[in-house]
Amino acid sequence: MYSEKGNSRIAEYGEAFELLYELGTGLGAEISQLLELKVEDVREKDYLSMCVGPRKCRRTFLLPENVKKRINTYIRDREGMLFLDTEGIPLNEDQARFVLASCGVNKPFINIVMKRYFGETNDIYYPMFFLNLPTKEVTLKAIC
Repeated sequence: MYSEKGNSRIAEYGEAFELLYELGTGLGAEISQLLELKVEDVREKDYLSMCVGPRKCRRTFLLPENVKKRINTYIRDREGMLFLDTEGIPLNEDQARFVLASCGVNKPFINIVMKRYFGETNDIYYPMFFLNLPTKEVTLKAIC
């Protein structure tokens, strides 16, 4: 289901933010969940799996080869937290939200993923259930 190209403006802020965006739009996880990832959670993995959304449904993101290579290059020989700023300090949620907002990513990752799903399948009921929303109209407003 992952087919969207990365946001090119995010690349200006560094590799950590690029990977955060790619993993976020692949899984639909909250920023706070992604920032808790450790290097060992992604080292030599073919997929990431996490409970996301209001219903805490398990989503699995099969990592494309190019993303796996970028992750392995990014983590090199280090341990600890996955997402670090340019000074080696773990990113915090405020930094991540600021960078994403300045690059035009204003909706939660799960809404971006559900919008992509709706665009590919034209099925509004899955996003409606997944996001725990009461009507089709509210769901369309949330994801579009």
